[in-house]
Amino acid sequence: MRILLILVLGGIAIGLPNCAKVARSQERELPVRLMESRLQVSILPSKRRYKLNEQFKMLVMLMNSGKKEIYVFGTLEWGHLASFLFHIHDASGKEIRPRAFPDDQTLVSREDRNSFVKLLPNHFLGTDFYAPVNLLGLNRPGKYSIFVEYHSPVSSADTDLRPVWSKENNSIKSNVVFFEVVR
Repeated sequence: MRILLILVLGGIAIGLPNCAKVARSQERELPVRLMESRLQVSILPSKRRYKLNEQFKMLVMLMNSGKKEIYVFGTLEWGHLASFLFHIHDASGKEIRPRAFPDDQTLVSREDRNSFVKLLPNHFLGTDFYAPVNLLGLNRPGKYSIFVEYHSPVSSADTDLRPVWSKENNSIKSNVVFFEVVR
């Protein structure tokens, strides 16, 4: 019994530094998690039903729902090297590959503080997206869903503004919107 107690207490003592290490690593990640909960993406389509020959249109908003300001890169463009990506799925959940996809490139000079926008609490920065339905890969009538993913195209090393949402932060997913394509 005494040997068991020594082994248990020894295991706890050995495990304590590991617990402290985990706590320190989580502490370093805390600001990122707080910013994630403060920055949100919301999309709003212009309508819920589109014809095959129409333009799909939606408004995309990057919102600060926190209590403190946050800096974000002000140019909201589309593509892997820009700010936004969209994901479309059919009714079965299969991702639809668009026939064409915008892929803007984002360039910023470290000295250019004007490239960033200070988002005050309860404020948003937005843009729109529009494309022909058939270019989105929606070639037949059906029910679809779309969401947008935001990721900063710039590194925190690109500016001395703080707090800043940067490449080092995770991407943020928007709400999911359902729509229908008809003939």
